[in-house]
Amino acid sequence: MSVLAILFFIIFVLILLLPAIMAMYAVHQWPVFTKRRGPNLIAIGIFIKVLTALEFIPQVVVARHFNAVQLANYSLISNYVVAGINYLALLTMAIGLLLLGKQLAAAEKQCRDQVTATNTIDSQL
Repeated sequence: MSVLAILFFIIFVLILLLPAIMAMYAVHQWPVFTKRRGPNLIAIGIFIKVLTALEFIPQVVVARHFNAVQLANYSLISNYVVAGINYLALLTMAIGLLLLGKQLAAAEKQCRDQVTATNTIDSQL
């Protein structure tokens, strides 16, 4: 591989990993969530999606050593594998969003209860 290809690869990986790193960082910075399953699942799903985007690299390497029939078979199999992994990543993110919504609803209810309790105490004074 040439220096330009390696440089492009490093920049491409950094651009792809940036959302996953930001998501992982955000998960640990949100003090609202004591049970962080929802945000963790979303971050894991983003990370899986980023890793599947790097799937083109083995295809470039394989293309140099396979003939046309072998390359077609490899491409077909790898496309099915990547599609399955993408499905799992999207499913993971969807479950994470559902759990996050559930946590947000519980936090909203707790805030409303605190406001109601504060208003009750204020009215008694």
